[in-house]
Amino acid sequence: TVGFLIAWLCDIQRLTRSRLRAALTSLQVRTDSLMEAQQASNAAAWMFNIDDGLLHWAEGGAQVFRQPVAEDAPPQTTVDLLVDEDRARVFDEYDQAIAAGRAFRSEFRVRWPNGEIHWLESRGTPSAVNTKIWHGVTIDITERKNAELALVRSEKLAAIGRLSATIAHEVNNPLEAVTNLLYLAQTEPNLPPSARE
Repeated sequence: TVGFLIAWLCDIQRLTRSRLRAALTSLQVRTDSLMEAQQASNAAAWMFNIDDGLLHWAEGGAQVFRQPVAEDAPPQTTVDLLVDEDRARVFDEYDQAIAAGRAFRSEFRVRWPNGEIHWLESRGTPSAVNTKIWHGVTIDITERKNAELALVRSEKLAAIGRLSATIAHEVNNPLEAVTNLLYLAQTEPNLPPSARE
C-alpha cells in the first residue's frame, strides 16, 4: 500500500510538473507575442495599481518615453516628462475615469530627455476582477499627429488658393470691362475729344 501510494504521488508530481512546464511554455509564447506586438506598434503595455500607486510596465515595450522605465515605477517618473500645458488636462481625464470606473483615452505631449516633443496616446480600462487595477497601453502617435498637421496645412493652402482665384476673378471682370472701353475709346474715330479724354 505504501509503495502504491508513493507511486501514485510520483505520478501526480510528474503530471503536475508536465502541466507546469506546458503552462510556462504557453506563458513564454504569449509574452514573446506581446513583446513583438509592442515593438511593432511602438507601444508599451502597463498595469496601474491604485492602492500602492505603482505603474508596472510590460516587459519588452517600446521606449515611448525614450528613457528606461523601471518595471515597478511610480507614475511620477513618466508624468514628469509631460509638457506643462497638457499636464492638468491629462490628470483631470485620468481622475474622472478612475472615479467613474470607466475606460479612458488621452492624447498628450511629452518632452524627451533630448528635448524633442512627441505625442503619446494612453488608453486604459479597469480590470474586470479588481477595479483598483487598471490595464492599458501607451502608444507613440507622433507620426500620425505630424500627418494630421500636414493635412491641415495643405487644406489651409488649398483654401487660400481657392480664395485667391475667386478674388482674382472678381477683380478681373471689372478691369476687363474698363480695358474694353479704353480700347473702344482709342479706336473710335467719330468720338469727340472730351469723351476720348
